[in-house]
Amino acid sequence: MQIKTGGHRPEDDPANISFFINGHIIGTIEKASGTKICSVVVPEYYLENNYQIIGIKTNTWKPSDYGSADKRDLGIQVDWVELNPVYFDGMYEPEHWNSIPTCWMPDNATVPMYSDGNRTIDLMFRATSFHQPRTLQIYCNNVLQGLQIVPTSFLNVSTQIQLQKGENTVRLHVPEGAERPCDIPELNSKDTRWLSVGVQNVTILEAG
Repeated sequence: MQIKTGGHRPEDDPANISFFINGHIIGTIEKASGTKICSVVVPEYYLENNYQIIGIKTNTWKPSDYGSADKRDLGIQVDWVELNPVYFDGMYEPEHWNSIPTCWMPDNATVPMYSDGNRTIDLMFRATSFHQPRTLQIYCNNVLQGLQIVPTSFLNVSTQIQLQKGENTVRLHVPEGAERPCDIPELNSKDTRWLSVGVQNVTILEAG
């Protein structure tokens, strides 16, 4: 889901925005003044057959508190909303952790992204590593864009991605590889999946 937002916000009171679809939370961002195009990943099973109800929740501010005659409670300006298909190749089916969809990946997962021009985006998500810390490398079109050591607790990951005009492929790679829970005796698990890093709350913002 892509959303173009605008509007002024005081520097000391940015907008903390939560996005919902059909009552399910799908992402959160913090936004200051200016125009932004952000993308939030919507799990397919949250979609209804006939129509979608999109919800946007944010804190408000009063221009009158900053010397204006405008006494309205203002949040953000929304110019347009689009729903487009996004596919994560290589990730397992989502699990729900505290009602938040979370996807485990083996050692590689790819995300195709189309851009109508050369531009820079901010790719943000929360990540946790299975059983032991791991290195998460983020590539775009086989060019390394960012690197993060991911612990076994959730960590906020943010990196800038340089998109080219046309089709792009963003790849998440874990050089240490993945492990199967069933191979770790102390876990006493029958899970045969190869797990490395779990990802949730994927959000894309136009940089700048």
